[in-house]
Amino acid sequence: MRILELRFKNLNSLYGEWTIDFTTPEYIFDGIFVITGPTGAGKSTILDAICLALYGRTPRLKSITKANNEVMSRQTGECFAEVSFETRGKVFRSHWGQHKARKKADGNLIDSRHEISDAKTGKVLESKKRDVAARIEKETGMDFDRFTRSMLLAQGGFAAFLAAGPDQRAPILEQITGTGIYSEISKGVHERRGGELNKLELLEAQTAGIVFLSDEDEAVLEKELVAKQEIEKNVSIKNETYEKSILWLTGIDALKNELVEIDKESEALSNDLSAFEPDRKKLFNAKKAVELENIYATLSSKRDQQVEDFKALADVQTRVPHQEKKLGLKETDLKKAQKTLARVKEELKTELVLIKKVRAQDLHISEKQSVLKTDELDFKKMETRVSEKKKQRQRAKSNQAKADKELAGVEGYLSANACDAVLVTELTGINEQIKNLQILTTNSLVISRQVSKSKKQLLTDTNRHKSRETELSKLKVKHEAAISVVSQTGRAIAKHLGDRLLPDYRTEHDGLLREMAYLRKIESLEDERIKLEDNKECPLCGSLHHPFAKGNVPKTDEIEKKINDLSCLIKKVENLENNLKKDESKEKKAAASLVKADKHLVRASHKKEDALANVQRLRKELQTALQISAKVKEKLILNLEPFGIKNIADTGLNAISKSLGDRQKKWRDHHNQKRKIEKKISELTAKVKSLDAIVKTLNKSLKEKKALLRTRQKD
Repeated sequence: MRILELRFKNLNSLYGEWTIDFTTPEYIFDGIFVITGPTGAGKSTILDAICLALYGRTPRLKSITKANNEVMSRQTGECFAEVSFETRGKVFRSHWGQHKARKKADGNLIDSRHEISDAKTGKVLESKKRDVAARIEKETGMDFDRFTRSMLLAQGGFAAFLAAGPDQRAPILEQITGTGIYSEISKGVHERRGGELNKLELLEAQTAGIVFLSDEDEAVLEKELVAKQEIEKNVSIKNETYEKSILWLTGIDALKNELVEIDKESEALSNDLSAFEPDRKKLFNAKKAVELENIYATLSSKRDQQVEDFKALADVQTRVPHQEKKLGLKETDLKKAQKTLARVKEELKTELVLIKKVRAQDLHISEKQSVLKTDELDFKKMETRVSEKKKQRQRAKSNQAKADKELAGVEGYLSANACDAVLVTELTGINEQIKNLQILTTNSLVISRQVSKSKKQLLTDTNRHKSRETELSKLKVKHEAAISVVSQTGRAIAKHLGDRLLPDYRTEHDGLLREMAYLRKIESLEDERIKLEDNKECPLCGSLHHPFAKGNVPKTDEIEKKINDLSCLIKKVENLENNLKKDESKEKKAAASLVKADKHLVRASHKKEDALANVQRLRKELQTALQISAKVKEKLILNLEPFGIKNIADTGLNAISKSLGDRQKKWRDHHNQKRKIEKKISELTAKVKSLDAIVKTLNKSLKEKKALLRTRQKD
């Protein structure tokens, strides 16, 4: 696996977006490079970004959840880490990211996203967290633990490794790399080998005095064995026959039980069929009825329609005589009307000439009266119109006076509040300054709370660091005491063993046991030894030399004494070795506790340093925020002085903004009102002039109409 590129944003102390391209010539040709910088500069953050992009967690933070994300930079709304890596000839891109609601610094955390894609095509391969972890492990061959052991060594583990002594580095290295299991296996194999060798030696000593069977005894036993095997074979055959018979009988019983159950079920079914017989007939009839249901419905509908048709026919037949009678009366009336019409037409012809003359005179009179009425109406309308125009002029004059009065009041307000005219153009800028000041004030309060919180955290981390130092000192004393006990036990074992090893003493002890057994065997052959003669073959071994033929058999007391001494020595050494194992186990536990405490101390030290750096950073941020806030406030006061505002309270900014908005609105309303009133006065002035001209014209027309009306009345 080879990492090609790393991109990340807003992680720990590294604000903003960062990119590291490991394919540049400097990284490729130099081979080895070092990341340096002071505490808090972001060295470990780069390694955290790699772990985040690949596995969604870091060695320092085991999990990042929706409720807790300590890796995101403070006062930021989002963070991400992305790494491109090559493995087995393929290039992948793994991306991890998390953001707050609306990507605002004060928003709630949203659940993190994790995905892996093909770096060349951009196709997303997996987007679920569990599937991404499985795909990363499949492609790289490493899960998070193997990755942090083989490719990325955690900061705390390496610091503990460097600070440890020569004797302590091995267990720390085993813990970091995860190879401690192999040491345990090696120790277990060595201990088991020693135990098995001891068992073997003991078994050899025990079997040294075993008497072997003769050929005749062995042949007899073999015959008995063959006979027993034949008997066992016959018994097995009989047993198989009996088992088959038992199975056959068991099967017969089961079949009988099944027959009984079948008979019961058959009887129950017969009873059910008998009980269902009446319902069967009903069901048969119902099925036939269902088949005729559609036909019956159609027939019923036709019958109902036929009844309705019969009723309508009867009704029509009852009304026919009455209608015929009415028809006869109507025909009689028609004949009478035709006769009357003929008579009237004859009378009309004789009177038509007279009617034409009368109508001509009536028409002439009517025209004269109509013209006179029209003139009278026009005269009255003209009088009414003149009166209305005079009233309109009077109302226009009154409205003009009111408008002049209102204009004077509005102009008085605008003159008294002339400074508010500037708000029309400058209020937006002032509101923006107020908003910035509010943001800066809020930010200062937030940073101030963070400073207090960081101070408390620094105090907690300092106390924890002190307690870790005290604990480490106690564990060092305990570990040194355990090492001293192990050394004392080792020296005691060396004192008892001298230049030899315990297996040598055990071998000597077992040899003496065998020698003791041989001597006792020799003593049991005393009668045979008396018969031995020099330069003659021994009937047992065929030797010509007989060292024990003259009675020089070694005494068993000396050997027994040596065996007892060796047994005591071996037992003491074994007890000491057991104690040594226990002491070594205690020493290892003490060493592990010491390493663990050392790690805790290193972590506490880092946390203390981080907390101190955080307090210092927040103090600088608070000082900077307060300075900026003071400058903005001073500038805002200068802008507000023309409006009579000389002091600003941090909690009264909204009230100032609202008050200025109200003043701007009020001034703008009065200004608009002034324009409307001026326009209204102008319109009223023009209307009065127009009405004066209209009244003058109407009076002239009225005199002319009056003279014409008098002339026509005379006619």
